[in-house]
Amino acid sequence: MNAEQTRLEEGQGRKQLRLLLVDANSSWLAREGGKSAQVVLPLGLMYLSAAVKRAFGSGVEVRLLNMAIDCDSQADYDARVAAFAPDVVGFRSLSAGRGFFYELARQTRELCPGAVLIAGGPHATLWPREVLEQTPIDFIVVGEGERTLVELLEHLTGRRELDRLTGLWYRRDGDIRQAPPAEYIQDVDALPWPDYDVIDLEAYARVLSYGYTMRRQGVVLTSRGCPFSCRYCFKLMGRRYRPRDPLSVADEIEHLQKDRGIRDILFVDDTFNLQANRVEAIFQELRRRKLQANYYFPAGLRADLMTPALIDLLVEAGTCWITYAVETVVPRIMQLAGRTGDVEKMAEIIDYTVAKRIMVGLFSMVGFPTETREEAMTTLEYIRRRRATMPFFFAVKYFPGTELTQLALEQQAITPEIVERAASAYHDVSGAQTSTMSQADFQELFMFYLKDILMDGPRLAQALEVQERYLQPHELAAAYSALLNKKITDPRRTFRFALQKERS
Repeated sequence: MNAEQTRLEEGQGRKQLRLLLVDANSSWLAREGGKSAQVVLPLGLMYLSAAVKRAFGSGVEVRLLNMAIDCDSQADYDARVAAFAPDVVGFRSLSAGRGFFYELARQTRELCPGAVLIAGGPHATLWPREVLEQTPIDFIVVGEGERTLVELLEHLTGRRELDRLTGLWYRRDGDIRQAPPAEYIQDVDALPWPDYDVIDLEAYARVLSYGYTMRRQGVVLTSRGCPFSCRYCFKLMGRRYRPRDPLSVADEIEHLQKDRGIRDILFVDDTFNLQANRVEAIFQELRRRKLQANYYFPAGLRADLMTPALIDLLVEAGTCWITYAVETVVPRIMQLAGRTGDVEKMAEIIDYTVAKRIMVGLFSMVGFPTETREEAMTTLEYIRRRRATMPFFFAVKYFPGTELTQLALEQQAITPEIVERAASAYHDVSGAQTSTMSQADFQELFMFYLKDILMDGPRLAQALEVQERYLQPHELAAAYSALLNKKITDPRRTFRFALQKERS
C-alpha cells in the first residue's frame, strides 16, 4: 500500500469519497479595485466532475471552487475547505496563474495534511516536473483528465494498481516518476456532458463572460484537437481532430435551454469551423428543433474556412458574436508563425460578417521573431480597414515550451527575461521587446491601435450601435472596462470626443 493511498484511507473514515476541484488560475483579487475580470465557466473541471460521478455514483461527493468566483478571501477559501474536509483536492491553472496556484497548493496542504493533492490542466500538463518540485502536489494528470482521474481515484481507493495507470507524473521514494502517456480520448461523444450541478450559474451571471455578457451562460465544446501548425500554440488536445456528432451537440444545447434555462451559448472549440458541412449539420439541427438562442464564438473562427452562406446560417440561428483569429497578414510572418490562409478571402469574409450587424471581434498579434515595425503596421492597417466591433491588440507571448519561443531564443530574437514575462496580460506591451522592435516601437504600435483603430470615430459609432443591440448597458460598460483595464460606467460619455469626430 503506497503512502498516498494510506493517507487517503486513514483520513476518510466514511464510505463516500470527497473530491474538491479548484480552479486556481486567478483569485478574488481580480475583482478588486473596480476591475472587470472576464471569467468563463470551468468547463474542464465540470467535465471531470461528470466523469467521476458517472464512475463512482453515490460513492463520491464533488465540490468545485473557482477562486475568481466562489471565494472572497484566503480566509473564505480556508473556511470552505475546512468545512468540506476533502479526501482529494484537484487543482487547475494556466501558466499565467502559476504563482497563485503554487501558493494555494501549499496552503491547502497545511489545511488538509491527510488529503491527496492532484494538479492538471494547461500549466501542470506542460510543466509537471516544475509543479512537483515547487509544490506539495502528489500527482499530475497530464492532458485530457476524464479517464486518467477516474483511474487514479480507483487506485487511491484500492481498486487499481499504480503501475497500470497512464498519463501521470508523481513522487515515489524521493524521486519524480512518469507513467506512460495516456492516449487521447477518441470517442468524445461517449463522455458525459459537463456537470452544471457543481457550479452556481447565478454567480457567473454577475461577472463578465468571454462573450462580453453578464447573464446565465452555457459553454459547449463540440470537438477536441487541432490539425493546424501554429508555432505559438501548445496543442494541449493534440493534432488529431476529434469532432462530436452534430446530434449530440444539439442534444446538449437542447438540455441547456430546456432543463437549465440557458439562452446564451458560448462555443469554445480550437477550430469550430474546420468542417463546414459539420457546422451546417449542427445549426440546421438547432433550427429544426427551434432552438433559437444567443450564440457566441469567442475563441476565434478561421475566416478562410467560412462562406457567406455559412455566416447567414449562423446569424439566422441567433449568432450575435463571432471572433476571427487574424493574428498576422504578412506572408513572411505567417510562414514563420505556422499560419496559413488566404488574406484576401479573410478580408471578404470579415467584411461580410461585419455587414450582418452582429458583434465581430478580430485577434491581431505583434512582436513575432524578426518581425519589423513596418510588418506589424501592415497587420494593424489590415485590422483598421475591417472596422470590426471589437478589434484586439495582442503582444506575442513567448511561453516556455512552444516552437515559437524555441525559435526566438535560437535566433536571439528575444532574451530569457522576455520568456519570464509571458504570464503578463496579452495586451500589456510594457517591457515587450525583440531584436527587431524596441520597447518604443511596441508602445507606438499600441498607441496606433488605441487612436486610429479602437477610437476611430466612424468605426466606434458603428460598433456601439451594434453592441447596444445585444448588450445591456452594464454589460457594455463592463466590456470596455475589461478591454481598457479601467473602470468605465458609460462608454458613450467616455468616448464622446472620439464620437464627435465621427459627426464632424
